[in-house]
Amino acid sequence: MKKYFGLFLLAIALMVVPAKNSHAFSDVKSGTYYEDAVKWAVEEKVISGYSDNTFKPNNKVTFDQFVKMYTNTFGFKKGEATTYDEFYKVLNNYGLNFDYATKNGDITRGDVSVLLAYATGNVPNYEEYEALSTYYKLGAQYMLDIKLSSGQTAGTDIMKTYGSKNTLTRAQAVTFLYRAAQ
Repeated sequence: MKKYFGLFLLAIALMVVPAKNSHAFSDVKSGTYYEDAVKWAVEEKVISGYSDNTFKPNNKVTFDQFVKMYTNTFGFKKGEATTYDEFYKVLNNYGLNFDYATKNGDITRGDVSVLLAYATGNVPNYEEYEALSTYYKLGAQYMLDIKLSSGQTAGTDIMKTYGSKNTLTRAQAVTFLYRAAQ
């Protein structure tokens, strides 16, 4: 009888212990649209979380943060780059000559569309166009055409449909990078 009682207690204990997430963050729930992207980003060392074991998927992404994720995702030769300024210099070496000095604050979906289109060879050299808005339009079209995004609104204006002027959350950022890297 004691033997069965011990097994009974063990079975109860196993039911009470919560199942561990298959990723590193306590706030990434199973079944979310970004769950696989977060798993991938952790494995590939694209992202890191916060010291409290959270990912904070709804936080906005700064331009600096996205540039670091971006250079960690794609095959940029970044050497020992660890600071945001160093990551910008890496991208400048590849011809991505945004005026990064003006890019403090949150990154827009338009900026991200151009960076992702560039990484996959789908946006021509910056010098070919005078207006950055042309790049945003090309980037938005790219994101929708290859299904990296389904857009945020319906309509005929490609930049509004994609949401070029809207900011990006951490969940959206890793999802875009994950899809683009596939």
